[in-house]
Amino acid sequence: MSLGDWFVVIFVGLIFCLGIYGGIKLFKWNMKDHEKMMDKNKALKNKEDVRKRNDGETSGHAGPDGRN
Repeated sequence: MSLGDWFVVIFVGLIFCLGIYGGIKLFKWNMKDHEKMMDKNKALKNKEDVRKRNDGETSGHAGPDGRN
């Protein structure tokens, strides 16, 4: 193999390795962001419902005229 062939092989190999490295980094970054989002959603679900009335019933079941 000539010098040009070696250059092409090394260049393509370098691009391939950088693509794999970048893909792994992006995957880890995405998983970290996903875990943070899931923790936030879990905290919001566990938070007390702000629509509850004093008697413990939830509001929002009545129609626009105030009747059920």
